[in-house]
Amino acid sequence: MDSILNAALSTGSEAVHPGYGFLSENYKFVDLLESNGIVFIGPSSKAIQFMGDKIQSKLIARNAKVNTIAGFLGEVSDPIHALDISNEIGFPVIIKASSGGGGKGMRITYDQHQLKESFSLAKTEAQNSFGDNRLLIEKFIPNSRHIEIQILSDKFGNTISLNERECSIQRRNQKIIEEAPSSYLSKDLRSLMSTQAISLAKSVNYSSAGTVEFLVDESQMFYFLEMNTRLQVEHPVTEYITGFDIVKEMIRIANGESLTISQAEVPLQGWSIESRIYAEDPINFLPSIGTINQEILPDNYSQYLRFDTGVSIGSEITIHYDPLLLKLISHGRNREEAISNMIYALDHYVIMGIKTNIPFIYSVLTSPRFISGQTNTNFISDEYPDGFKENQLVEKDMHVLSICAFLIFYIRNSAYSTFLLSNTFPYLPYHNESKLFSSKDSFEQSAIIERISDTHFTYHGSFGRTEVTSNWNYPQGTVNLLIAEDKYALLFLNSNHESISIGFRGGIHECYIKTPDQYLCSSYIKKRPQESDPFSLCAPMSGRVHDILVKNGDTVIKGASLMIIEAMKMHNVLISPNNSKIRFIHVEIGASIMDGDCLLEFDQ
Repeated sequence: MDSILNAALSTGSEAVHPGYGFLSENYKFVDLLESNGIVFIGPSSKAIQFMGDKIQSKLIARNAKVNTIAGFLGEVSDPIHALDISNEIGFPVIIKASSGGGGKGMRITYDQHQLKESFSLAKTEAQNSFGDNRLLIEKFIPNSRHIEIQILSDKFGNTISLNERECSIQRRNQKIIEEAPSSYLSKDLRSLMSTQAISLAKSVNYSSAGTVEFLVDESQMFYFLEMNTRLQVEHPVTEYITGFDIVKEMIRIANGESLTISQAEVPLQGWSIESRIYAEDPINFLPSIGTINQEILPDNYSQYLRFDTGVSIGSEITIHYDPLLLKLISHGRNREEAISNMIYALDHYVIMGIKTNIPFIYSVLTSPRFISGQTNTNFISDEYPDGFKENQLVEKDMHVLSICAFLIFYIRNSAYSTFLLSNTFPYLPYHNESKLFSSKDSFEQSAIIERISDTHFTYHGSFGRTEVTSNWNYPQGTVNLLIAEDKYALLFLNSNHESISIGFRGGIHECYIKTPDQYLCSSYIKKRPQESDPFSLCAPMSGRVHDILVKNGDTVIKGASLMIIEAMKMHNVLISPNNSKIRFIHVEIGASIMDGDCLLEFDQ
């Protein structure tokens, strides 16, 4: 805080906008700025104190006649107290940090056996993230929708709602996909939720932008969750459907200006979707670290797409910060068009050097359930009960990928060859092996590419004879293909002597292409089996050892908690893969570890 204050003073700044980081909801930061004559672009210190504390905010909400969830409106002192409360309101329950948000310090608990560990993890995470380890407990509402109301309040008592956002697609209680408006809300329900949100804001003399979050159950009853006294990560979707620049409005309000329109004049234009791109393995949502070495944006993205990013080529992604890399935002005349524009963005955006959740987001957006609007906070556990598997291409897409790989191979090698004027590249026919890393099934095929003219080719392969039109030249990024009457755009990422990397359908596909002689030689080479050691526990991510829950010589059962790893402000519990005995622990509490490090050994 002192560094920001000094920067503001030394540059003669009149005001500070805190973004949506931790300081945006820190009332001490507001007091520090204002005591030095600098305006905080946000709500008052008192409003942040009132609404930033979940325990106090629920009491205020209840007094303001806002619907609240059953739970204990006070600090939960210890696991025994937590068990008493949970038994009284009934499992499942959700344990929450009283301060902060973003899914940190939050655990859903389904029975008393999970309670002690959940309480401990939530308490530690809350302390590390917010400097406040107070917890509360509420009834967990299954199959609910997470819907929030964006409000704007000036300093003259005027408050309006900018409609709602739905944020039901979440992992670890953190939002992944947000959209505005919600496909679930009727006009009457939107009005009722907005009325309660405005009532809550007025009860604390709120001024600035704020968000009141609700859960909406299957009977369309809604319940207050919390109020975020700051700009939300997902604010762009509201800006698209209303035409408001929320940051600009925050600055105007902080400057003492009044709202310029009434509630009746707030527009609702089209539909908008935001995808949060995280640095994480989409298979298990564990953090991914490394250096960004390649980034490709769509060639021609229009007013219907927006990219908000804080990274670029060369950026180091470490374990010390939140995994959010950037936000992709789409807009359309309706929900179908907004989804289509987002899929276009995901198809044409690539970031390499780290793993990201792009394949997972692509899978969600193209799922029939999401397309039909049947979302809730259980979406991920319902749709991916055994975890997410990398996108498997359907046969038609495999055909397209195959054509693209052979075409790139042909044109790339033609560019290097003295046989450029030859109609058919002399090394063909090829016997080629293509393995798709983003598909459960690899495929193998042979093919011939025949060049008819500068932009017309004939593909003869395992999928049959296909006429292809493409004006691609090596090493352009986007490969536009016209196959029959269908248009496709794939991304050429890079290549070497044995493989070609192609971006397609939200995934990165490695295609291995061999000449007949190379293929024949490779058939005599035995592939080395991938070995896994059942007698050791390796780190599934890079991070820091927060706690070790066992000691050498302990007997453990399958599923027992062994160790807690902290990475990107989240605590991850490692469990025993089988019944065994701890032979030797290789790390200590506080140790920094890398993905793949051996943490402990089991007796053989």
